[in-house]
Amino acid sequence: MSPQVSFGDYLLCLNFYRKLDAKKFDALLEKVKPVAARNADDLGLLMDWMNENGLASDVVKWIDKLPAAATAKPPAAIAIAAAFAEQRNWSRLRRWTRSESWGKEDYLRLAYQGFAAGNHANPVRMPSLTRSGALRSMPPLINRKRKSTSRAWRLNGICRSKARRFGCDSRTFRPAAARRSTHFISFIAQTMT
Repeated sequence: MSPQVSFGDYLLCLNFYRKLDAKKFDALLEKVKPVAARNADDLGLLMDWMNENGLASDVVKWIDKLPAAATAKPPAAIAIAAAFAEQRNWSRLRRWTRSESWGKEDYLRLAYQGFAAGNHANPVRMPSLTRSGALRSMPPLINRKRKSTSRAWRLNGICRSKARRFGCDSRTFRPAAARRSTHFISFIAQTMT
């Protein structure tokens, strides 16, 4: 692996080999994994790439070989949660998202937690989003037409996109506290009209 090559170049190369030569692709992927493990951002990028290319099962197998410190924080933690969701491994997704805070991306941890709870055979009660501070910790998303900031809108978008992807009703995994929140309900009513 050459130091003049960026990690994005490795991902581009993986795309080419995936389409052209499966044997060389497997060998290259095994060479790129240790390079990605050195940097948290590269690790997250590779795991996201693997999830998008149907290799979520490989991500789940690979996390057992990685140090916990490398996978506990985003962006790798988010990609691992996405891999569990792709695999529909709801119990493991619940355990993964039950752990420590993901910092500024904690709203994603709670969204995946709600997604897992809504799809698991034994749903659990979700923590209140306002009490846990998830809506306050969510990075603002500015709606330029309204000139306002809405964190609930971003969580709602995550719920809807995951529901579409897995063919479920988005209301089944939206956290109960978010459904009851008057701000969230009024926002949904505005977007549905």
